[in-house]
Amino acid sequence: MVQQDKAKGIAIVTGAARGIGAACAKALVEDGWSDILLCDLNGELLEETAQKLHNSGARITTLAGDVTAADFMDRMIEACDGKPVAAAVHAAGVAPKMVDTAGMLEINWESALAFTHAVKPRMADGGAVVLIASNTSYFPIDEELKDIFERPLSAGESAAYAERVGNSFAGYLLAKRGVRALAKSEAVAFGEKGARIVSVSPGLIDTEMTQDRETDTIQKMINEAAIKRVADTSELAAAIAFLLSPKASFITGCDLLVDGGETAGMGYQ
Repeated sequence: MVQQDKAKGIAIVTGAARGIGAACAKALVEDGWSDILLCDLNGELLEETAQKLHNSGARITTLAGDVTAADFMDRMIEACDGKPVAAAVHAAGVAPKMVDTAGMLEINWESALAFTHAVKPRMADGGAVVLIASNTSYFPIDEELKDIFERPLSAGESAAYAERVGNSFAGYLLAKRGVRALAKSEAVAFGEKGARIVSVSPGLIDTEMTQDRETDTIQKMINEAAIKRVADTSELAAAIAFLLSPKASFITGCDLLVDGGETAGMGYQ
């Protein structure tokens, strides 16, 4: 009989001040997680998000900081106060127009690698990690670069490819391909800890990142999708909460598209 109880320990959400991360924090509280560490660069907004959840009865702890800082992951683990990691969502990230290519790779790829390595030895039995990729990672891209980012990279290695990658949008696609590959390559190691790791590739979600994209591009993606609208953050968060729950106990090392059929409609795979 497969155990159907939640893993024992703390839940972590990065990028939790707003958007997808904030929605994930809310979904975890609603799903019964009672001890949650919320992390974000914007400490003020993070406290506002945490305050909204305090009345739930859950223990909410916050940690403000830059996920790319050399000491951040150590600070995050320290904030767990010795508790095993039962659930973790790495939602911290930026959109292409927000940073240059090197910054894109550092924030969207390197931080995911650092996060994965930080929580891996501390996973609770039955615990799970969800990394946020993107359905744009399925878009066509330079084959040689794609192969590089689909193999396991070492910390700091992506910086060497920033010039070859080109613009930050290409960097975004490749970083998110790297995130998908990371979940796949780490599955066995997490399994040895009795834990799971998966990635989720959202499509058009109603966040600041989506609002920053060109209207014509968004409308084209909607027109070609199976479900012709932009999703609410709660819809993505619900899928992530499921993946972190015991109901998803046999799902690991893979990517889940949560994009309303955009990728299928555009003919990518």
